[in-house]
Amino acid sequence: GKSFSVIEPEVVKHALLRAGEETLLTTLRKVHVVDRMERVIEYLEHHKLARYIKSVKRSPVYMVSLHNGHIIYGISVGDDPEAKMAQGKHASLIIVDEAHQYPLRAWTKIQGAKDARGCRVLMTGVPDGRVDTPFRMAREKYPSFNTRRFRISRRTDPNFTQKTKDE
Repeated sequence: GKSFSVIEPEVVKHALLRAGEETLLTTLRKVHVVDRMERVIEYLEHHKLARYIKSVKRSPVYMVSLHNGHIIYGISVGDDPEAKMAQGKHASLIIVDEAHQYPLRAWTKIQGAKDARGCRVLMTGVPDGRVDTPFRMAREKYPSFNTRRFRISRRTDPNFTQKTKDE
């Protein structure tokens, strides 16, 4: 649901509208990166109006170059918890898929992949009760998220009690 309706369209829209910039899609498991990136590549290769892709590299990191100069990276941190493959990028959009499983060390390291001119971060996932992930700590720990609104499942909200449920 969230990948098909939010992540993939956002990657395609950002890539087509932001010439010369970079997009970084990252997740813990490689299979998630492969699923998302293959659908993005399929759309960009088979669109009726034009073929947008200049080149595609699939291993060990997805790197899709478009004719407008935009580069889309797909990086899994499951095999690379230090996120070394993500460092040195200058992404104006970072999408963290399955953010509830994303390691905190990789999140810290991936901050170096942000574009100095500004970067948007989109984190998606389903809270699973862990309190040591960037997804869960976003409201409390990171000042850059202070003005953002997150939807947190009532099951994992520490302030949601039987009393509030009854009310």
